[in-house]
Amino acid sequence: MKLPEIRENITLAKNRLAGINPEIKCYLVVMINGRQFSVQDFEPGNSACSKLLEFPDVFLPNQNIQAIVSIDKKNKTQKNHLEQSWNELRTSLEELELFEPIIELRFYNLDMEKIQEIKGHPLIQTLGKTVISPASINVVIA
Repeated sequence: MKLPEIRENITLAKNRLAGINPEIKCYLVVMINGRQFSVQDFEPGNSACSKLLEFPDVFLPNQNIQAIVSIDKKNKTQKNHLEQSWNELRTSLEELELFEPIIELRFYNLDMEKIQEIKGHPLIQTLGKTVISPASINVVIA
């Protein structure tokens, strides 16, 4: 899955979260191949998306990631990031295939009753990716 598709999933997750309107404070995270990222890391034009290059295991195999890593290192070592290098990096990142992400909820407080209510919401139930067990706090929203 490419970054534009991940952004679409994040938008879908935000809309679902708004539809659920939980009584407990929570936020979205993007999980890719066991690594957790902030949804802000995926915003278009955000240089934080280059953070993905620190975790090559989030990318599908057989892609030339090293060439992109070298562009990123060049940007980090120069005091003034070259606009051309950043554009090249951003364009290259947009074309890479990542493992399919899972967008989950994280909670500021562990109110198990309210978490269970969210897990029982039809928008969560239709996905079928959340374990309903009361022992689990994992809530997959997209």
